[in-house]
Order: sequence, then C-alpha cells, then structure tokens
Amino acid sequence: MPRAGPRTRRTTFTDMYEALQSSNPLAKHPPIVYQPITTEEYSHQPLQLGEIRLVELHPSPARRKLIRRIERFSLTDAPPYTTLSYYWGDPALTETVDCDEPHSYLKITKNLRAALSSIASAKTASTKKDRAQQRVFVWADGVCINQQDTKERSAQVKIVKDIYERAERVHIWLGEDEGKDTLKAFDLIQKLIRASELHPASEHTHSVAHMIDLRQRAEFFGLTPTWDNILLVEAATVAFIDLLERPWFQRIWVVQELAVSRTPVSIALNHPSTGTSSCRLSDIAWLQGVGLQGLLFRHHDWSSTEAVDMIYALRGLSSDVDNLDVVVDYDIRTESSYIRLAHGILRRDGNLDILAACHRDPDSTSSLALPSWVPDWSTKGKHTPLRHQGTSLEAYVHFAAAGNHTHCIPQFFDDNSTIQEPDKRGFLLDGFIIDEIMELSPPPEMGVLPKETPNILRDFFSYYYGRYIIYAKIEKLFSLRSRNARYFTGESMFDVYWQTTVAGCMEPEGYDTLREFFHNPQNAGNWRVTVPFWLPPMWLFIVFHIIKALWNVLIVLLLCCICQCHRRKPRHKVNTSVTEKLAHIRSSQWTFAKTEMGYVGLVPSSAQLGDTIGLFKGGKVPLVLRPLKEHDESWRLVGECYVHGIMQGSAFDESRCKGIKVY
Repeated sequence: MPRAGPRTRRTTFTDMYEALQSSNPLAKHPPIVYQPITTEEYSHQPLQLGEIRLVELHPSPARRKLIRRIERFSLTDAPPYTTLSYYWGDPALTETVDCDEPHSYLKITKNLRAALSSIASAKTASTKKDRAQQRVFVWADGVCINQQDTKERSAQVKIVKDIYERAERVHIWLGEDEGKDTLKAFDLIQKLIRASELHPASEHTHSVAHMIDLRQRAEFFGLTPTWDNILLVEAATVAFIDLLERPWFQRIWVVQELAVSRTPVSIALNHPSTGTSSCRLSDIAWLQGVGLQGLLFRHHDWSSTEAVDMIYALRGLSSDVDNLDVVVDYDIRTESSYIRLAHGILRRDGNLDILAACHRDPDSTSSLALPSWVPDWSTKGKHTPLRHQGTSLEAYVHFAAAGNHTHCIPQFFDDNSTIQEPDKRGFLLDGFIIDEIMELSPPPEMGVLPKETPNILRDFFSYYYGRYIIYAKIEKLFSLRSRNARYFTGESMFDVYWQTTVAGCMEPEGYDTLREFFHNPQNAGNWRVTVPFWLPPMWLFIVFHIIKALWNVLIVLLLCCICQCHRRKPRHKVNTSVTEKLAHIRSSQWTFAKTEMGYVGLVPSSAQLGDTIGLFKGGKVPLVLRPLKEHDESWRLVGECYVHGIMQGSAFDESRCKGIKVY
C-alpha cells in the first residue's frame, strides 16, 4: 500500500484572528493620542472689581474645537449669557480642549466638557448660516473662575447670586443618560407641578410620598384609577427616584442657582430621546425671608466639594447674613469659619437653637476638629431640630423646657489665652444637670447576624429576634406590660410611650386623633411583642422560610385583585403625617432612654449610659451632656433630647443654675 502523506492541520480561530490582525494596517500602529494645537496652556488674567469671565462657544463645535474665546466683561455690561449648573465629577477625569482666543488649550473635567457641548448643540437658530453667526456665551465656574487663586475665588463667590440673577438662561446638566426611563421621570415632574396647582398645600404636604393606596396616588395626579394608569405612575415614580439619585441633586450650590433664577430653566441629559425639559423655578416661596441658620438646617444633607462651601453656597440667599458678618474668604480655615458662624448666631439670637444641629451621627466621619457645641455642616445626616419633627418647615413645636428663661447671654472662653473672641473654643452654659441616663433601648443594628450566617437563619433571626431584642427592651423601659403603671404626670405608660415616639408633636392632627390612632392595634407604631419561649429545630427554620415566601406571594395576588375589583377608601391623612413623625426612632438617629429618677424620652443614638440631661437658659429643649475626664466640671455636648413631662418648664429651677463649661 502507498504510504500516507502528512496530515493537514485544521485552521483554528486563533489562526484566523492572527491573519486578520496581520492584514489590518492599524494593528501595527499605536493608538492616536490627541495633542493640542498649541503647547501654551490657558492662563487666567486677573479680574477687576465687578468683572466676570464668559466663555464663547465655537459656532461649529467639535471634539477639539469647543471654545472660541474667553473674555472679560463687567457684570453690568455683559452680553446675554447662559449660566451652567452641573456636577464637577471626578477631577482626575479631564479632557483637553482648544481655545481660539487667546490661542491656548485648557484641561477641564469630562463632565464639564459634555455640559458645554450640550449647550452648544442647543442653539435656537433654524438655519446653518444663522447658527454660525449666533454667539453663545456661557458662565461656568470651572472655567470662568481661577480655582487656583483663593482671592479671586472669594471675590467671585460673593457675586455668584448676581451672576445667576442676570443670566438669560440657566442650563442644568444632569450628566450622561444611563439608559433608564428618563422621559417617564420628566413626565412625572410635569404631573407633580400640575398636581400641586390642583391641591392645596395642606392636602399634599405630608401625603404624596407616603400614599399606600395606589389608586389614590393615581387620582392625585389627575388620572383615572385604572390598572394601566396605576402601573404608569409606579413606573414613573421609580424612574423619578433614579433621576434624583444623580449627584447633581446633592450639590449645595444648586439651591442658590435655582432660587435666584429669573428665567426658565432647561434640564438636559446626553440622550437623543430625552432632549430638554423646561420649567419655571424662580418662584420658590419657601426660600423667601429665611435666615442662614434655617437654610443650613433644611439643606444639611446636601454636599459640597469643600466643607466651607456649605456656608458660602447659602450665604447669598440668607435674609440675615449682614447681621452675622459671614465673610467669604477661602484663606480662612474651615474650622474657624464654622466656629465664627456659631459665635455670631449665638450672640445675635440670644438662645440655644443652633445647638440642635450638633446632633452628631455616630456613623459619620469628619476631618474637622470642632468643639462639640459647634455644628459640623460638612457631615450628612438628619439634623432637623426636635421642634421641626413631623411638621412643615415653617412650623415649630412650641417647647419651653427653660420656662420663661428664653434668653441667654452667651459667654465664650478658651484654655489658650492668646485666642481672640471669634475663635474661642469653649462655651459657658447657664443651667443645671437634672438627671443621669441609666437605661437605653438597643440601636436598630442590634441583633444583626454575621454575614456568614446561612440565609435561612439570617431571615429568621432578623425577622423575629432582631425586632424582639429592641421591642422587648422598649416594653421594659416603658413598663408597657404593667396595666397599672403610671408616669409622674399621671398618664398611662402607653400614652407616655406614643407621645415620646412622636417627640411631643401633636400638630396638625391633635392629641385625641393621635391617641386614637396609636391605640388602634391595626396601625403602625402600636407594638405588641410576644416573647418566644422556645427555640425551633432546624427543620422549622426551613418551613418558616417557605411559608413566609408563599405568604408574600399571596399578599401580592390579593392586592392586585383588590386594586382591580374594589375601590378602597383613602386612609385618614393622619397615617401619612404620622409616618414622618415616626421617622425619629426608625431613622436610627434617636433612641429611647430612661433616667435614674424615672424620666423617659428620646435621646441621640450616640448617647451612652452615664450621660447626663441638663436644662439651660435660652434652651427650648433639654440637652444631653457627657462629662470629660480630662477636664474637671467640664462637659461635651451630645445633642438635644425630648424628655416627657418637662418640655414646658415644669422642672426648671433658676436657683440651681450655674456656669457649665462645654468644650
């Protein structure tokens, strides 16, 4: 037989890929790296008093040719311009763009580059020739302010309010569209505007965000409560929440940029299907005549690149900034700016209201070394005063823990005798210690199991024992098991419990309505915990897990049938507002406490056993203080608190008052 020839090797995908690469002329060359037309970087020329810079965008913007020129103008004589409201983004992600006049290049953040491109592409001229002749001027802080010059930054920030007031248009850049249902979110915004015009403020202030009845929510937006409309509203709500999670909505500067705008505001994302949406935002009544302290309380959860901007961004909106001597100066340390602001507010107001913002979140981290009585505006967290809890922003709960002593003369001191008055770090309170904290309810995190715990065990313990540990302690703290237990005011302990839960806020529902609500076992907040006296075997863990899953499916099916076939009566409005009031204890910012003398109340979650409660002149609520080991007869402020039965001055005794040093 003839000898077989050599076996032919089969062609593999690797061979095909290498052949394609060898035939590709671009594969042999490295990627092209953009080099600017000029090697000279743009240099900001000094501005004169009252001057601003404006960026003129190129008539035919391209990736490299975006900025035509950067010019200086007097603010009063500047041409029509658009102010840009945007989120800076990661400062490390920069792009290089060319500037025709002066002939140079700039490095700007990627987000700013996209924002300027969106303005350039939104020209109103109809023909190509008209668009080429149309001049578009933009004010954007990333280009128009020399960020490296603190003197210029200070001077420009002082007139930011005037810059936005004189703008022809405000352009909001929310960023790149991530493929979510943005159009549904914009449509819901329009529906919210129309709904707010149809419903008085008293009808929807507390109800929109907490409407449980889906049919009622659809009717609120003026839609027929059909199943299709219910699903439409729910989908739009989810899209709206996703939209609000964008970083732009957390910028503290946004408040001023929108509040002072006298022209329509356009909102833009980089997606061809969304386009822009315009709405009038100049009539923001809730910012009319509000002081700096009130603005800081309302927007404390917002953020800024520099901590001191939390003050500077709201300074221009404040109705009382002239009385506080708040000077914009980036050369001053942030700690000094915060201390001086606290000094000014305490001296001007003659009360302790500002101390309500000293409620430190135990999970927050701050690099600022501040005295405990100086609010740290750079940390996020719920800093709403107790007197605001559960009420509208314009209303206060009328507490008077110091009785008629509503005024105080603040005195400051410092261990370092060379420190001048505006920077002294010690505060002398005039009052007395009333009692010591002996019991605390566990924080919400107690009972959480380690991550390595099996899912079935985790589900069981978190559902039963996690809640049991907390609620059983609360029942013991308030003596809820004892029907004959009475508080020193003569009230039943359950009445004391629910009043403490809402921090004594009885408005707008009233005492009788709230009492009926909490005494109804079907309503949230009426906790009746039974103590499990047995520990189930493993097979019961599995059975419980399966039964709970089937039960959830059954509940969903029943709700669908009810929504389709039966029109539920809307819940009483007390349910929605109480939901906000119950946010005290559920937000993990507060915890229940009991003192040595039997007082019960709400204290900050950062409170510890051994902390003391004091009453002080000028204070509307009691304060929690912690003794300092390194200083005799000295204290650290933990925060304000609610103590049931003494919030109207019944326990205040002027003869016991003395100076208490707080660091």
